[in-house]
Amino acid sequence: MVANGEVINSTKFGFVRTPDSLVDYMVAQLTSEYEITRETRILVPGCGDGQFIKGLIRYFGDKELPRITAIELHPERFSQVIDEFGDKIEVLNENFLTSQYDDFDLIIGNPPYVPIEGIGESDKTQFKSLFYSAHNRFDLYFLFLEKSLNLLKGRGKLVFVTPFKFLFVESATKLRELISSYHVRQIHIVSENSFPGVIAYPCVSTITNEPSEEPTHVIRQDGETRDISLSPNDGNWIRVLEDKVQMENSKRTLKDVCERISLGPATGSEKLFVVHNDVVLPELLDSLCHPTIAGRELVPGTTTFEHSSRMIIPYHLDSNKPMIEIEEDLEIAFSTLNQDLVDLKKDKGTKPWFKFKDSVPFHDLLGPKILLKDITEKPEFWLDSSGITIPRHTVYYLTTKEGTELVKLLDYLRSDIAIKWLESECQKAANGSLRVQTAVLRRLPVPDNL
Repeated sequence: MVANGEVINSTKFGFVRTPDSLVDYMVAQLTSEYEITRETRILVPGCGDGQFIKGLIRYFGDKELPRITAIELHPERFSQVIDEFGDKIEVLNENFLTSQYDDFDLIIGNPPYVPIEGIGESDKTQFKSLFYSAHNRFDLYFLFLEKSLNLLKGRGKLVFVTPFKFLFVESATKLRELISSYHVRQIHIVSENSFPGVIAYPCVSTITNEPSEEPTHVIRQDGETRDISLSPNDGNWIRVLEDKVQMENSKRTLKDVCERISLGPATGSEKLFVVHNDVVLPELLDSLCHPTIAGRELVPGTTTFEHSSRMIIPYHLDSNKPMIEIEEDLEIAFSTLNQDLVDLKKDKGTKPWFKFKDSVPFHDLLGPKILLKDITEKPEFWLDSSGITIPRHTVYYLTTKEGTELVKLLDYLRSDIAIKWLESECQKAANGSLRVQTAVLRRLPVPDNL
């Protein structure tokens, strides 16, 4: 894919052919309960090699086709489509996101999935100026959705297949807000095997441009159905995927009883600051070491853990300030480890060079706390009663406010109701695991008598 002259790796990102069976299902969704005439305008943005055009032609059969417009930026796929269908429909070789169009009655497609890492810098700048949904770490399909919704005529209908992560990721907050001004008629979580040979977690969304207070009909992957009212005020729409666990008679949240809910420090160079217990360190660095734990070392099904590594912390722990006064001594000591100290100093660009990427409250961190992995198959919690452990950036730590007992909080966090709530609210990672976020932890309801 090419956007404004910047090449996006289309073999890795963007174009994935939609199977015939899924195309036919989506065409049926698009045409259901809609009176189509020869003047009905249908748009296929990012049409790829023409799968949706073929699906529309299959659907209409011997009937006269409505006014179909297909748009494809990739020159080879455009040539393929215009050679095959140019005598039947309008085919445009344009950048859909930056071109202007009249409104359409019906829109169908499988927009390109391109994470922000695959979008050129000048394109990102332009997209942020053009699109409300170009927020944070946006994906290109967010913008295709926004542009297409803006092109819908009154009572028009859109059917898109996209990854379902827009339902819950923070970067799609503004997209969900925008979608909420339309009627989301249905969200169907289709099989993750819908695209053979591709790891995908897709859903088919059917959205109409009409006022309605009717709920959204949800079809889950296991075939179960729900009718759910979606609102931009929900924070995320994860309950499309999982039933929301209701916790009654609780006015407080984890945020109210915890002093700190945070990931462990990001050092900026784990290979420099984290050393295995077997490594013999110079005396200065050894005196600055603290036991550390990574997420992979918190073993599911256990309640205890062991430290295999230490973290070098060149900070005054009482003030959380770097030990600037011994910078030369630290440089000499680190250089004896045969580490990439020169590259670190060059890459970090900070003063002093040994300053961590995060600003870390070591006086809070080095104390009794509860630990939780940031990506986990099931929420599990560990107690660091000694307070000596420095969690790495893959581990959350919780410290409590005065008046809340740490052990009682731990017992509650390990309860079935708390775990079920977290499972229903946390993001789903690509491998089916849960991705824990600070914002979700803060919202966890806790008993008033905790």
